[in-house]
Amino acid sequence: MGTIKNYMWIMIKSRVKEIYQKATELSLDILIPIYILSLGLELAHFFPTLNRINIWDEASYIHSGYRLLTAGEFPNLANSPLSSLFYGITILPVINSPDYFVLANAIGRIILFSLIFFSTCLIARALKPYANSWIMLAMIVIVPVAAVMFLFPSDVLFAGFSGLAFWQMISFYKSRLPRHLWWASAFMGIGMLARAEGLLLMGVMLVVTVLMILRDQKISWRILPGLLTPFIMLVVSFILFYGLSTGDFDTGLAGRTFYNFESGHEVIYSQTGIFIPTVSARLESQEAFGTPEENNHSVFRAILRNPPVYFERLRRSVPSFVKFTTRAYGHKFILIFGWLSLRGLIALIRDRHCPLAVMSILWFIPLGVGWLNTFFREGYFLMPYFVVFSLSSIGLTRIIQNFDDKKEQIGIVIASSLLVLVSLVAGNTTMLYRGVLFILGLGLIYLLRLRIRDFSRWRNHALWLLLAVVLVMRGGYPSPELPDYGNSGLEQSVYFLQDHFQAGSNILSGAPANIWAARMIYYGINAYDIPDFADENEFLIWIQAQDIHALYIDQHFPAAYKDMALSLVGEGLEEIYTTSNRGILIYQVDSRGDL
Repeated sequence: MGTIKNYMWIMIKSRVKEIYQKATELSLDILIPIYILSLGLELAHFFPTLNRINIWDEASYIHSGYRLLTAGEFPNLANSPLSSLFYGITILPVINSPDYFVLANAIGRIILFSLIFFSTCLIARALKPYANSWIMLAMIVIVPVAAVMFLFPSDVLFAGFSGLAFWQMISFYKSRLPRHLWWASAFMGIGMLARAEGLLLMGVMLVVTVLMILRDQKISWRILPGLLTPFIMLVVSFILFYGLSTGDFDTGLAGRTFYNFESGHEVIYSQTGIFIPTVSARLESQEAFGTPEENNHSVFRAILRNPPVYFERLRRSVPSFVKFTTRAYGHKFILIFGWLSLRGLIALIRDRHCPLAVMSILWFIPLGVGWLNTFFREGYFLMPYFVVFSLSSIGLTRIIQNFDDKKEQIGIVIASSLLVLVSLVAGNTTMLYRGVLFILGLGLIYLLRLRIRDFSRWRNHALWLLLAVVLVMRGGYPSPELPDYGNSGLEQSVYFLQDHFQAGSNILSGAPANIWAARMIYYGINAYDIPDFADENEFLIWIQAQDIHALYIDQHFPAAYKDMALSLVGEGLEEIYTTSNRGILIYQVDSRGDL
């Protein structure tokens, strides 16, 4: 009997040791249940109805996937060909559904979430010598990075693949094996097909690799071709493929950069245009800096045309920069991430891991493009989220490791005081409340340390206690909702278009999402090339000349043109659909030209 008990005890100990080993290594059978849990917690974000989709960027990428699938059209390098391919794949299983647009988006969101989750896990595993891997894993579960970025899918794709490149760069730093540089280059090359910032980060990877060569004579200069070749092959191959297919070898990068520069003028937009603010701001930008053609699509040439206006844009951009930084990581966590990231950076420098510290700092270089264009949004700040999480994980790990050190304790007191002071100066009660909660959490683990003298046992208790505190700071998760398509007036208007017009009919509208969801061709009334109309008759003549079949009027349709359309009812336009609150109107165009 004693032998059986001993055998069972040995088996239990062996099993516990095996589970502990897998947990410390974040093995797949440990990660999958956490992934499923995280997926369930964010379920409310995965099945948006049409009115919850970004009607511009997100809709544009879904539509480009549809065009790739149905017409074989690839966008140029500047317009995220990877996003087109991605949504072409997600559309494929649902292409015959009347709800294909939202269903493809739902499939895409789940895949994008998975990309962010698992790329973060791989980075967390690579950080094991410098940080507790579970800290970074907790961050990606608690902070809804992917959910915030969903509205701009190219941001998520780029964040995922640049994160994989970051993971491989860390792996190369640890092992010095050249294959990791090859994979880092390949992942960044794929990321470049999502967003052009990949070119800047490829430069960062090159700088970091050269720094490592200079510091370590055992690393040969011959590894550099392995870093550059995959990236160059992927990007050049696509440029050649696109050029040979279309006859146009222009990457579109200069034009896209100038387009964003014009969009950045919205920071000082006068609010006097008849179009939506973004379009009207671009028109004002052309008045101040000249057209893209006049500047040969050079942002620097445009700036030199009117430096005072540009400097005014820069001045006005500072509040925008602060606002979007705070919104990206949340009022609850932004100061805490700042504190822990700085502590992590100091730890890397003190331990002479300078290449990692330099790489972490330089990975934020793409934000400089935002300053150049004076154009920011949340996704720009979240694309390097894994750098923030990595540094924060290292910082918190070092605080816990050195918790008994007087210098560390003084640092905690100073950082806590600064956190409270900044929150008070900002007048942000949410920031103050969550910051104080985190400080109280550190106070509790200090009291715990006075009672538990065994450091390893105390550390485990401390991390669990901090996790509980951070979950309280995070607050509740949104309740999951089952998809309920087709019940809103907006979605019913899409069904109406599908039932009453042939696919590919030309529809004039203020925004594209609903038109593309109906498989129609979007004609934008918020566009540069819309002429000035003397009266409604000229407006009708222009509509008929463009072979437009219907007008889709909602809140995005400019008021001046809406008034013209209303005056043409019965005189060239026929109302064929309206929602109960008349928020959406569909007018069929009399193509015979009778007024």
